[in-house]
Amino acid sequence: MNPPCLVCEYLCAFEGDNLSATDSASTAEIRREGMAMLQALTEDLAASQIQVAGLVHAGWKESWTGHPGVRWIWTEDDDHSRSLIHSAISGGWKVVIVAPEIDGTLAAIIQLCEFLGARVHNSTSAAIQLTSDKLQLAEHLEKHRIPTIPTRLVQHAEELGTYSRYVVKPIDGAGSLDVFVVNDWREAPESETCQIVQPYLRGRSASVAVIMPALVVGEDRDSPGDSSMAPIVWPVASQRIIESKGEGHLPASLKYQGGALPSDEFTSEERARLEALALKACESIEGLRGYTGVDLVWPEESTEPLVVEINPRLCTSYLGYRKIFGSQAALVVAGYGEAHAKTESFADKAGWKTSRAEW
Repeated sequence: MNPPCLVCEYLCAFEGDNLSATDSASTAEIRREGMAMLQALTEDLAASQIQVAGLVHAGWKESWTGHPGVRWIWTEDDDHSRSLIHSAISGGWKVVIVAPEIDGTLAAIIQLCEFLGARVHNSTSAAIQLTSDKLQLAEHLEKHRIPTIPTRLVQHAEELGTYSRYVVKPIDGAGSLDVFVVNDWREAPESETCQIVQPYLRGRSASVAVIMPALVVGEDRDSPGDSSMAPIVWPVASQRIIESKGEGHLPASLKYQGGALPSDEFTSEERARLEALALKACESIEGLRGYTGVDLVWPEESTEPLVVEINPRLCTSYLGYRKIFGSQAALVVAGYGEAHAKTESFADKAGWKTSRAEW
């Protein structure tokens, strides 16, 4: 019998004293994306006959419109949220954590789960720390001869050479928050957080979801190592990344505006290369588990794509994948073994719920 599942999305369950009234436009968008992922994943698990609960701060209670098949557990504060996660782990529940990498948030929650001995269907804290640090990740990819965008700390930007434009972003950012485009890296806005700089490359943006194997229901919980199951690579999706004009003293910025499946911007051969590159990047990092979103770009006039970043968590592209795969996609994301064994059907377009999905 499948164990119940607790889904915790950080921006819904934690930071209860920082609700939407105090959000900037950018952080409010990240919060909306978090809510959408939480509601989609829990709804799909419930539709797949899994007993599922989601954590939500009580401050959202009056406006919350979650799926009736999901048990919503109202949290009082951050300590209460941690206590509920602890209780779920102690009770043998499966746990899925969704959180941004900013300020080590995701890694800290996973470290707590590791300390408690939980088999959460998330990457290890070490893998999260590596992929969350965009400079460290770029160095790792270069070491493993995986094509990626040249990356330096802002104070070492001159090592990149001369480009017409640059992208400046937080070293551990998420959701295109505080990602700026400048003509000269010296124009980077001042920030209290560590920043990196990269050359601005025009091209086609894409994302690929790679489901990395982990211990699943029915395996020996005391056996060392991961499952022998192979990773699952879901079809490449197009990403809409737009450049918006600067506001006030700030320069122009890049904003993520959703995506589409299947990706019509790429040929079948290009899609295969993007998916193979995403898989190669993920397999180079020990400890990646569960849903892993790989962002890529195929620069104009280039013969090869580049890895932009790796997100060791559920991403908003799940909102598209669930439309074409149906609720069974959630079983794979949450690590229920019988769904993993049937993933061949996901590659057969004849079994898709719809021929196209946008989000």
